Parts: sequence; structure tokens; C-alpha cells
Amino acid sequence: MAASQLAPRKVESPPPLTADQKRAVRMYILGEDVQEGVVGSYANIARILGYEPRTVRRWFQRNRAMQAYVEEINSEAISLVKTTLVKGGVQAAKQLQNLSTTATKKTGPQVKATTEILDRIGVTTVKQVEVSGPAGGPQTHLVGIVTEAYNRRSRGVDQSEVIEAEVVESKS
Repeated sequence: MAASQLAPRKVESPPPLTADQKRAVRMYILGEDVQEGVVGSYANIARILGYEPRTVRRWFQRNRAMQAYVEEINSEAISLVKTTLVKGGVQAAKQLQNLSTTATKKTGPQVKATTEILDRIGVTTVKQVEVSGPAGGPQTHLVGIVTEAYNRRSRGVDQSEVIEAEVVESKS
């Protein structure tokens, strides 16, 4: 038989997922219906759903529809995390602003946590400080002093004041 006479091969799509398989994915990724500390445990998911652990493991490892659903739920979970962090960003900024005036050594962890949230949503710390002298030229010897004071204060280590500073965009 010539190649042009071959019948096209029918590609079967995987059967739709059962309610238990969808629930297993949500348990695996989101921890729904699972006790704390066992998210992602095939054995625990199998026990809760009433299946053998190897059956649940095979669902995840061999079922293409299940793997596609895992990707879909992963994307939803990541989107939810990003949304949650962005919503928390406003509160983190307010908290950081409050801590900047009341910082002590004990508030260092709070400063770190709030800056971590802000970093994760794209609000980053100042990386470059430019200091201008009376003639308008750069005063490179002061940059290190101002930068260190700023960094120590943002970590809650220092109570010294920076009298006047301006954040400038890098020209590079």
C-alpha cells in the first residue's frame, strides 16, 4: 500500500477526569481537604478518597488529562498568590512607612517581612544613590555614607536621620 493510501491515524483524546481525580489535583496543589503538612502526599490523598496510593500516583504520572489539569490548577494557584501579594502590598507599604519612624532592633524582622512582600510584587529597594554637592557635581565620597545610613535604617538597625535625599533614575 502506498503512503498516500494509508488511512489517517485517529488520535484518541484521554477520557474526561472524574470528580475524584479533579479533587485529587486540588488536594495535591492547593491542600484542599488535606490536613496541614501533608499537601502533595499521594498516600494521604488516596486514603481520603478511598483508593490505593499506587492508583493515585498513576493518575498523576500517566494520565495526560490529569497532567493538563495539574498545569491549569498550578496556573490558577500562582495567579491567586500574586493577587494576594499585590493586595497585601498596600498594607506592607503602610507598615514599612510606620516602621521607618518607629524602627528598633526588635522590629528588624517586621521590616524584612514587609520589604520581602514589596520585593515580590516588584517594588524594590533603592540600589543607587546620587549625591550632588553645592556646585552640582557628584560627591562620590558621600554616596557610601548616605547609602549605608539608608540601608541601616531600612533594616531597622539605625535611628540616625538622613536630612534630605532624592531618589534619581539611573541614566545608564
